[in-house]
Amino acid sequence: MISIVIPAFNEEKNLQILYKSIKKEMRRINEDYEILFIDDNSKDRTLEIISTIAKRDRRVKAIKFSRNFGSHNAIYCGLMHAKGEGVVTIAADMQDPPEMIHKLWGKWQKGFDVVWATRDKRLGESILTLFFAKVFYIVMRKIIGINEIPENGADFFLIDRKVIDALKNYNERNLHLMNLICWIGFKQTAIPYTKQPRIHGVSGWSFAKKINFFLDSIISFSHLPLRIMSLLGVLLGTLGFIYLAVVFYAKLTGNVVSGWSSLMAVILLISGFQFFLTGMMGEYLWRTLEQSRSRPKYIIEKKIGVEIDFKK
Repeated sequence: MISIVIPAFNEEKNLQILYKSIKKEMRRINEDYEILFIDDNSKDRTLEIISTIAKRDRRVKAIKFSRNFGSHNAIYCGLMHAKGEGVVTIAADMQDPPEMIHKLWGKWQKGFDVVWATRDKRLGESILTLFFAKVFYIVMRKIIGINEIPENGADFFLIDRKVIDALKNYNERNLHLMNLICWIGFKQTAIPYTKQPRIHGVSGWSFAKKINFFLDSIISFSHLPLRIMSLLGVLLGTLGFIYLAVVFYAKLTGNVVSGWSSLMAVILLISGFQFFLTGMMGEYLWRTLEQSRSRPKYIIEKKIGVEIDFKK
């Protein structure tokens, strides 16, 4: 059995198109399947349309969140409720072609536990978006050290049941699911595809969410920012001692060290570094606080065709 997990947020215009495309693709695979929509508390008719589809097709199921918890938590919820031995996640915006599913399934049948559909090209994206995405994945691969993550990223993939069982051991509050799947290992491979432009609607992936996502990705998988803080502290301390030696030597030789502007520049520079480092420490402390409070990743408000679990 194969499960198709679809996170959705305000995708009312894309759902019927996506459903028909998936049904056509599943006829090619010719295996039993289920389609599990995770409604991330949409404000449009998303759940209504899913309910209409589910009344006609018993293989369609849905879960609605009590509020917006984010796409990664929606995917995680879908993985935890999926029944298939192989589980595919695909966005509801039609940018990821369902026609790739049979290729992912084929790789899974050859023994791969994680099969990524990697973005070879991204149509309809701005140059700025492509640039920052490129920088992000370089940072994650080369600096943070998650070498398994695809060079151009991926959020369309198939994973085996044993990978999902392994994910159940992790209860991280600030979840970066794709990085975590890369990090836990197993036998992984990738298939390139072209990411399509949106047919309908606009992305809910705001700039603020991207910044938070970037910080979560780094802080969750690396102590590098803390190490940089330590090195900067050593560097600034060393420079301070050198400057003190210069001032002391000038005093002994009878020279007056002047320069109010230069002194203020040094003070402002050091103060700026201190605020930056304090802020970075605060990012770690905030995430530690969130984890210690043990709040659920998501809360389920409504279900269609699956057993309800109000907290997870």
